[in-house]
Amino acid sequence: MPYEFIISKKVVIIGCLISTTCLLYFLFVNSLQHLNEYSPVRVEHYKRNYDEFIIADPRGSSKVKLNVSHAFITSIYYYPTSKSFGSNAVAFNMAIDQRSNQMRNHTFNVIGTNSSTSLFSTATSQAEGVGNCRYTTLMGRINTVENLEKLEIESNGVTVEVPFKMARYSAPKPVIICISPQFVAEQWQIFMMHVNAANRFGGHLHVYLTSIIESYFELMKVYEREGYLTLDYWLRMKLTSTESPYFDPNSNIEWRNQHEQRQIHSSIWMISYSLKLSDLSGGFMQFLLLSGNKLHFRGPVQASAHHSVKREKCCETRSRTIPRGFIIVNIPTLVHVQLPVEKNGKRKNKSRDMWKISFGKLKETIREDDIKAIEEDIYRIRNLSSTITLASNLPSSDFYLPIVFKCYYDAFYGPAFDHKPGGFGCPNADFCQLPQREDYKCIHSDAKYYSGPHMKPVTYHFTTDSFWSKNIGCYQ
Repeated sequence: MPYEFIISKKVVIIGCLISTTCLLYFLFVNSLQHLNEYSPVRVEHYKRNYDEFIIADPRGSSKVKLNVSHAFITSIYYYPTSKSFGSNAVAFNMAIDQRSNQMRNHTFNVIGTNSSTSLFSTATSQAEGVGNCRYTTLMGRINTVENLEKLEIESNGVTVEVPFKMARYSAPKPVIICISPQFVAEQWQIFMMHVNAANRFGGHLHVYLTSIIESYFELMKVYEREGYLTLDYWLRMKLTSTESPYFDPNSNIEWRNQHEQRQIHSSIWMISYSLKLSDLSGGFMQFLLLSGNKLHFRGPVQASAHHSVKREKCCETRSRTIPRGFIIVNIPTLVHVQLPVEKNGKRKNKSRDMWKISFGKLKETIREDDIKAIEEDIYRIRNLSSTITLASNLPSSDFYLPIVFKCYYDAFYGPAFDHKPGGFGCPNADFCQLPQREDYKCIHSDAKYYSGPHMKPVTYHFTTDSFWSKNIGCYQ
């Protein structure tokens, strides 16, 4: 056989092998792209011992549709009577995957049972949240049997029993102020001004906590025992057992599921406390609404303290008028007090310098008798033996705030408002790395976590028996 023929035959065989390899590689890559055609993020699994099904999506941009939408139930309340919902109403709040299955006008089957009968109902729902996030807030509602004892969700013959709470029918104060969930909370000075000012004008704080410096937590407990506030758990979402893949809800939902907290205080609280919408206020621990010369807590607004305290001393006011440097927005007045000054009148925390905001001049004052009453109340709390014991352990400078602010700035505020590079999708900073400290430990919310049986189109996860833990650390 001619030498040239042997060479050409080898070339043909090698060429065929290369072509076949390239074709197989193309088909493989194309199948992956088809699986995740809208996302530049490769689908892979986190290396976590407790779950092999969690899918990594660091940018939160994956449009992959899974066979099952996973839902984490935040709360279920039962209302024997309600002017808004009717008799024997049940209200559901949950975070749910809206990309795997369509959640607009989503319905689900519910079975309510008492000692003598069961009632099968179809719950209607409303999804509210950011379209850029995989998980959205879903609120559902049904009317069921009286004297409800057992509640189940059913799908395709599979049921899961879910826990519920009785709604409240009395409020501790005329106005309830729901505070956005706090994590690695350390700014106790702002809290003290906020809680005492709220108490002066008939407000009661309902504070949701994920994690908080331990001494600060003990200070909040002092105020809770005095009747100024109610502490509540804001839990990290965990799916303890699944039979199908899912995306981490914590990193794929708007700002740690704060939207759901707003839904809870604007619906659950309004009904469970028998309040009008005008008797509710909510927001962050950095703002206070002023109207004329008195504090005003009406309307769904962001609220907080009205004047600063010296950083290194517990509970001393700076002046009889609102200090310089505080800012206002529109009318009625919104006063921003996020960064109290240090003892020398300066502030070491420069985190806000990266984001410049211009506001108008401050002209508001607070009535002398109100300032005096608030100040006397602060001194009373300060002189309690329990406060004296913990005061020296309170942090004297910000540690976590600059870290968290930069994470939020990099994740959203920089690209959105300062035209920083990187772009943004789902507003979320769950990637933020929070170092742990030896000198300041955190109290963290925790609970017993449960996952229901595998159900389609939605599998449900929930908690019971919430508690405060010292064993988790200072995390979101």
